[in-house]
Amino acid sequence: MEDQLLNLVIQSLAQGTTKITVGHLNRYDFLRAQLPLVNVAQDNQFQQTFSGLFKLRYMEQAHRPIYFGTMEQQKNNAALNFPALLDAYHQQTGRWEVSFISKLIAIIDPNRPVWDSIVSRRLALALPVARNQANCAAAYVALNESMQGLLQRALFPNVLAGFAARFPGRLYQPMRILDTTIWGLG
Repeated sequence: MEDQLLNLVIQSLAQGTTKITVGHLNRYDFLRAQLPLVNVAQDNQFQQTFSGLFKLRYMEQAHRPIYFGTMEQQKNNAALNFPALLDAYHQQTGRWEVSFISKLIAIIDPNRPVWDSIVSRRLALALPVARNQANCAAAYVALNESMQGLLQRALFPNVLAGFAARFPGRLYQPMRILDTTIWGLG
């Protein structure tokens, strides 16, 4: 399954059928550049760009200050703890949001994967029906383990080469290239 998925990614990059656009990458670059410079809890342009890129359309408006406030508080944290952030968000909102928390972590630490419906489907992963901290954290651990496994596959350097050929000059961490290119399959 792993090599088949990587071959699909390599093919989509080579043939130009990926959903990834230069606009997506420009927004990501903007966010990474602005993260250390602005107060993300107050910067509307950062929040709108982040929400658009990472599709936070299902986040309730009342939860946005909590989310971006947490991002601001954590942006210099080198040891981001998924279960703790998930639990803190749940305590404030009553929701177990694996995807939202993974995206918060991934913009701060590009070596961490994003839980996305497309990526998780491609990896045959699903969120638990009975959601709690332990179950949601286990799902994120499974995602990370699957992604780390793909990074170690013999075909993965071909993904990096395909990404570099399709998007020259974009120097991203391998994890970000991997989850972005899997997302790009649709």
